[in-house]
Amino acid sequence: MQAHNFGLLSFCEGRVIPWRVILLAGVGALTFVCGCADWEKPEPAWNHTSLESALKSGETGGRLKLAGAGFTEFPAELRKLSDMTWLTLRRNKIATLPPYIGEFSKLEWLDLGETELAAVPVELCGLDGLRMLYLNYNKLSEIPAEIGGLSELTYLNLDGNQLQAVPAELGNLSNLKWLRLNGNKLASVPGELGKLAELQRLYLRSNGLTNLPLELADLGNLTDLDLSRNRLTKIPFDMSKLQNLRRLDLSHNQLTELPSNIGDLKELQSLWLIRNRITQEEKDRLKSALPRCYIVF
Repeated sequence: MQAHNFGLLSFCEGRVIPWRVILLAGVGALTFVCGCADWEKPEPAWNHTSLESALKSGETGGRLKLAGAGFTEFPAELRKLSDMTWLTLRRNKIATLPPYIGEFSKLEWLDLGETELAAVPVELCGLDGLRMLYLNYNKLSEIPAEIGGLSELTYLNLDGNQLQAVPAELGNLSNLKWLRLNGNKLASVPGELGKLAELQRLYLRSNGLTNLPLELADLGNLTDLDLSRNRLTKIPFDMSKLQNLRRLDLSHNQLTELPSNIGDLKELQSLWLIRNRITQEEKDRLKSALPRCYIVF
């Protein structure tokens, strides 16, 4: 089945998608294109939505939501609540974090998305109880190697920064299930990512990738892989090892063919190849090799 690029357009997380593709693909494939599918991030039940309320309560281990509260620097009063477990400061232009962020040793959930951060202090990387960390849509040009010490992390969002590289120590995040690196300036990713044995979702959309490490084939638990809008001319690793892969987006690259053993991906449900250089012969081969997979050329 083919879906052609014509008709009305829609926008989904910054991506233009033809309406005909949406109608043909159905909800399941569309949610993959949007970067979100059936393994959803848990949403917290917040105890407090104002700093004043949290300070008055005297609670320990609270969950504080201060998203879009108008702060222009990290609120010093938060130091009195260093035993909180969940904190979001999303959409506050705080720009920097104080060294005492390392005192928040009980944090499990930390959302610092859209805060104009230009650097991640190493003290943050000492919060070894963190499970969910959002650093997306900031001004980060590098990530400290110490981030590899966050051994309990299951979700890491680094979308929309200015990263030209990520540290090999990301491979030490042994519990990581979801890694988002969309919309950066990555020319490559380290082979150590192949050590992430628990990883289920890997998003590398809209970077400058020209090649991929062979070690990505070791991600045996991967269900979602988004490599769209890069500069890939080939898939160099053995894809047949990704036996749990269900959704694969390779749109907007420079591919002419896929590995010969692509048909070994028995769980693959959707394959996106829009705006590549796939020949008709290769299209026919792929449709024959993956008869149960929805393929968009």
